[in-house]
Amino acid sequence: MPKRRGHGEGSVYPRKDGRFAGYIRLEGGKKKYFYGSTRKEVQDKVRAALNEKERGTLATGPNPLLKDYLPEWLETVCKPPYRAPSTYLHYRSAMKKHIIPEIGHLKIRNLTPRHIQELYAKKIRDGAKPPTIKLMHEVLSGSLNSALQWEMVSKNVASQVTVPKGVQREIVPLTEEQARVLLEIARGHRLEGMILLAVTTGLRRGEITALKWSDIDFDARLLFIKHTVSHVAFMGYVEKEPKTRAGKRTIHLPEAVIQTLQQHYSEQKAKAEEMGLSLSEWNPKGLVFLSKLRSYMHSPQTLKEFHQIVAQAGLPKMRFHDLRHSAATILLAKGVHPKVVQELLGHSSIAMTMNIYSHVMPSMRKEVASIMDTIFSEEKEGDEP
Repeated sequence: MPKRRGHGEGSVYPRKDGRFAGYIRLEGGKKKYFYGSTRKEVQDKVRAALNEKERGTLATGPNPLLKDYLPEWLETVCKPPYRAPSTYLHYRSAMKKHIIPEIGHLKIRNLTPRHIQELYAKKIRDGAKPPTIKLMHEVLSGSLNSALQWEMVSKNVASQVTVPKGVQREIVPLTEEQARVLLEIARGHRLEGMILLAVTTGLRRGEITALKWSDIDFDARLLFIKHTVSHVAFMGYVEKEPKTRAGKRTIHLPEAVIQTLQQHYSEQKAKAEEMGLSLSEWNPKGLVFLSKLRSYMHSPQTLKEFHQIVAQAGLPKMRFHDLRHSAATILLAKGVHPKVVQELLGHSSIAMTMNIYSHVMPSMRKEVASIMDTIFSEEKEGDEP
């Protein structure tokens, strides 16, 4: 059959194998081809491409297989310093374990929302939890955003996919009385300072672990949060700056914390002198809290000892991170303004603080109702009794 041209949509013609092909012309005289089993299918593809070309959204870059594109994207966009080491490793795991084995054979422009939705559904049937699906979605959505910027695709099909909502982990905050009991049991223990800091200032474990003596101004009673540390598989301890500007903050320390830290400093200095060393020689990183190997106290042993203290105090099982929640809950329940609590915790917005600690709000709402009752329920002058 002779070639037939559609109505302004480019050239569409039958192939010898019974399928149809079509193309449009790009800048520089190059052609972009489309294929399908019917003439109408190809005409629709050509028309869509011409519309995208007119809008400036036509994908003209390469069209690799996902199994080739995703590793390249990961190494180009997600390696430190662009992403945290832990994020890079989590993305790589999700890509290799879940995504490439299932849809790696697809070309990037052939990927559809249905492919992704069916992938998530299959993984859930296989027992994957919502956090795993969320991680997979971050990889696919992020990689397709980059592909969109690089003109490899005309849209991010991952944005058209529904992701299952995860169940928010229950917060187990301490009451004032429980916090006092915990601190009493922890008195004299090597974790005392860490627990006291967490429950009075709401610091994260990574922030406490990264603290250096140079971050503390004892005279001004100030603590400067400049770094956080985490343990990353195959990389060891990784110290970095807080993720947000709000996370890099200055905290006014209670007198009880100042006294405990000063005592801790004196104990470190005494241990160094026993070995005939200066404190900087004995503790070269200048860390406030040291493991038995004089390194970061960010280990399973630390958590094991913390859980033992909690059990000894007769308190319910909890994570170290729940001490941070306890600090926020106690302050909010005492009437401290949420904005102050937000700044103390280093949240990027007050909305985040209010969302996390909405469980404290009912008592505050009752207080508001009581105040309004006092204002507007008084008998107006001249009203009948």
